[in-house]
Amino acid sequence: MDVHETKDQQFVVMHDDNLKHLAGVDRGVHDMTLAELTALTVRENGHSAKVASFDQYLAAAEKHHQKLLVEIKTTNEDSPQMVQHFIDKYEKRLLKNHNRIHSLSYLIVAEIKQKAPQLFVSFILPYNITFPQTPANGYTMEATTLDSDFVGQAHGKGQTVYAWTVNDEDVMQRMLFTSVDGIITDQLSTLKEVVKENNDHPSYATRLSIYSSQLAGFNGDVEN
Repeated sequence: MDVHETKDQQFVVMHDDNLKHLAGVDRGVHDMTLAELTALTVRENGHSAKVASFDQYLAAAEKHHQKLLVEIKTTNEDSPQMVQHFIDKYEKRLLKNHNRIHSLSYLIVAEIKQKAPQLFVSFILPYNITFPQTPANGYTMEATTLDSDFVGQAHGKGQTVYAWTVNDEDVMQRMLFTSVDGIITDQLSTLKEVVKENNDHPSYATRLSIYSSQLAGFNGDVEN
């Protein structure tokens, strides 16, 4: 789940930095206060709900003992104190409930690890170009270019690797074969079935075949 900073330096659960697509309001999240944002209704795929503050979302997760992977979204409008405000408000609760953070911004990752070193923070990488040198606890990488070499390097440094966003069964199999630590998906039921099948009936030959064909580019169904 994703959070943005608001105009009054609070935090709201929202993926987009503009509200036009989901709420029909052509304004940026940073242009509105938390009260204004939580009064809006967002709609997508036949579903609708009020915009949630991060406090509301976190409280609901705590009630249901649900661990979170929180992406801190960044824009040019972020306040200079954004990271410090986030740490001040949420560090203790995030640690207590074993929640984790990740971000596309190296600066955000580095600042959090400097100011709140106990928090688990991953660096999001869209592509597997080179292995980065970062203070991050791990990496969240887009699955298309993620391979066992990268995972092995990360594990060798005591870092974890999550793959995103994996909705195809064959790609799920490939990610399990590469020994990623977590898989981000929109198809949770499918992923659970794939994991169960691998645990109940592990077939090295099948997994190796899938992995090899993916690397060779034989499978045209891999989702980006």
